[in-house]
Amino acid sequence: MHHNPSKANEALYLFKFTTYAWFIALAWSVLLGMLLAIGIGQVRRQTFEQAKSEARGAYNKDIAYRKWAAIHGGVYAPITEITRPSPYLKNIPERDISTPSGRRLTLLNPSYMTRQVHEMTAEIYGPRGHITSLKPIRPENRADAWETAALQSFERGETEYVEEAAIDGRPFLRLMNSMITEKGCLKCHDAQGYKEGDIRGGISISIPLAPYLAMTRANVIYLISSYGFVWALGLLALGFGAQRLRHRMGERDQAKRSLLESELIFSEFMEHSPVYVFVADENIRALRLSRNYEAMTGKPLEELLGKSMHELFPSALARSRVADDLRILKERKEVVVEEELNGRSYWTIKFPIAVEGKPPHLAGYAIDITEQKQAAENIARINERLMLAARAAHLGIWDWDVVNNRLSWDDRMFELYGVKKEAFTGAYEDCLKWVHPGDRARYEAEIELSLRMEKELNTEFRVVWPDGTIKHIKANADIFKGPDGEAKRMVGVNSDITESKPGGNSTSKPR
Repeated sequence: MHHNPSKANEALYLFKFTTYAWFIALAWSVLLGMLLAIGIGQVRRQTFEQAKSEARGAYNKDIAYRKWAAIHGGVYAPITEITRPSPYLKNIPERDISTPSGRRLTLLNPSYMTRQVHEMTAEIYGPRGHITSLKPIRPENRADAWETAALQSFERGETEYVEEAAIDGRPFLRLMNSMITEKGCLKCHDAQGYKEGDIRGGISISIPLAPYLAMTRANVIYLISSYGFVWALGLLALGFGAQRLRHRMGERDQAKRSLLESELIFSEFMEHSPVYVFVADENIRALRLSRNYEAMTGKPLEELLGKSMHELFPSALARSRVADDLRILKERKEVVVEEELNGRSYWTIKFPIAVEGKPPHLAGYAIDITEQKQAAENIARINERLMLAARAAHLGIWDWDVVNNRLSWDDRMFELYGVKKEAFTGAYEDCLKWVHPGDRARYEAEIELSLRMEKELNTEFRVVWPDGTIKHIKANADIFKGPDGEAKRMVGVNSDITESKPGGNSTSKPR
C-alpha cells in the first residue's frame, strides 16, 4: 500500500483550516459580543445624558423666572382658591393690595411663584420640581432623604448633585443645583441669618425615566437584532469559506504564477520608473532600487544594491538620512521631506513596510523637483519685480475675495485712503465707507455691474481721509470667475490722480 503525500498534506491543511475557522468563529463571536456590550452601554449613557439635559433645562428655566421675579421684588396675582396670601409674607408691607376696581391682589415672591409653576408642570408634563433647604421656612419645603444628601454635598463645595433614584416606586433622574443667596433673597430670608453669597438651599428637578427607559429598551432590542444579524452573516460567510477550501487549494498554483508575474511587473517598473523608487532593510541597506539611480549616483545598479547609506552618499548627508530613516521605522509613520543631492532637489516620500517574520523595511520614492523649484523661484522674482514696478508707479494693489468678503490691501492702498492698518477690518464695507458720499452710489453700482460681468471696472471716485482731506482715485480691476461662471475674486490697482484735477489736492470736507 503506497502513501500519497499530496493527500496527507491536503488532510493536514484541511485540519489546520478547520481549527483556524473555529478560532475565527470564536473570535468573531467575542468581538461582536464586546461591541454589542459597548453599544448597549453607550445607549444607556446617552439616555442618562438626555434625561440630565432635560433636568438642567428645567432647572435653568426655574432660575431664569426666579431671577426675573426677584429683580421685580415679586409679582402680584389675583387672590383665588389656588393662590392664597402667603402666611410667610405677612410681615412684608403691602402683601395684599386692591386695585381701583376693587380686585384683591396678593404678592407672590420668587419661591411662591416657582412652587406654583412646579405643581402645574408636574400635572401637565411629568417633570417634578421642588425648592428645598436644610432650614426651610415653609414645612412643605422640607428636604427628603435624597435632597438632604444633595444639600449636604453643596456644603462640601459641590454645586450639582445628580443620580437615578426611585420616587413612589418609579424610576426618576434626580438633579439638584444649589441656590446662592442674592440681594433680593434677603427680603424674605434675612431673618434666617443668610448673607449674600451663601448657599441657602437648592432646586430639585425629578425627570420620569419611564419614557427614556422604553426608548432605551427599543434601542437595545434594535442593537441586539442588528448585531445578531451581522454575527449570523459572519458565521455563514465562514462556513461558506470552509466549503470553498478545496477550490482554494487548487488556486494556490495559480497564486504562485501570479506572484511570479507580479514580481516581473515590479521588476519592469523598477527598470523603467520615471521616479526614483527604493526599498531598504532595517539597517537602511539598499535592497531594491529603480534603474534611474544609476544616473543619480553615477554608479552601476549592481554596485549600489546591498550598500549602506554611508557607502552611497557623502558622510554628512548619510548620517542625517540614516537617523531620519531609523526614526521612520521606529515610529511606523510616513514622512515627506525635501532633499538636496549634487545640486538637484528631490521631493521624497518614505514609509515603513511590514514584512512577515522580519523587521520592517523602509520604502519610498523620490521625484526630481529641481525644474519646478526653479520655476517657482522665477515666478517669485517676477512677482517681486511687479511689486517693485507698482511701487515705482505709486499704484495700490488690492484683492477682494468676493465669496468670503475678504479684502486685502498692500501698503500703498492705506496711503491712498489715508488710514492706518489697524482701522481696516478687511471687509468690503470698510473700503466703501471712505468713498465720498457724493460718489458712493455710483461706485457701488459700477462694482455691481463688474461682478455681473456687464462692465469692466474702470472708474474714478473720491475718498475722504479721516482728517477731511479729499483725494481723487482712479481704479481698474479684473474679475476672476469660478467654474459656475460666478465672480469669485476681483483684483485691481488704484492710483492717486488728485494732482490732475482742477484745484489739485483738496482738503475740503464732503457735503
